[in-house]
Amino acid sequence: MQAISEFLSAQDNRAQLMVYWVGQAYVDLNSGTTYLAPRDFRLDNMPETGIKLRDLITTLEKFVAREKLLVLDTCHEVSAVESQSQPSTGDQIRKVMIGEAVSRSVIVVGSCDTRRRVVLDDERKQGQFATQLGKALEGDADFDGDAQVSADELYRSLRQQL
Repeated sequence: MQAISEFLSAQDNRAQLMVYWVGQAYVDLNSGTTYLAPRDFRLDNMPETGIKLRDLITTLEKFVAREKLLVLDTCHEVSAVESQSQPSTGDQIRKVMIGEAVSRSVIVVGSCDTRRRVVLDDERKQGQFATQLGKALEGDADFDGDAQVSADELYRSLRQQL
């Protein structure tokens, strides 16, 4: 988290910030805490090897930007054992929200909800969420033609395509 904080503090406060997490995320069934899973993550030691989703959101909240967006692409195929602690992205976000708003200043977009898990784009060998996100950011979501994709435009585009 220190490296993220240092990077953010060096950015222009007029910037649009988008953090895109692609990978696994799990909920600790004992504590209810959602953890993002970096490369060295271990299911048997989530608190020591994972990144708390709440901590990432709190770090992003401290950064001053025109617009802050956290995109979570965390719905991927997992083993039967892992699936018990890996709910949909929507459910992961709701776990963070218990008793409070997810964030007052960070817009959080998830790749799937309870009813829909990962859908693969066979041609590109990646999830359809990643494919549609790329197209949206390349300009497909620039509905007002201002050469920028706002969080609202991005969300609207993803909802239409998925």
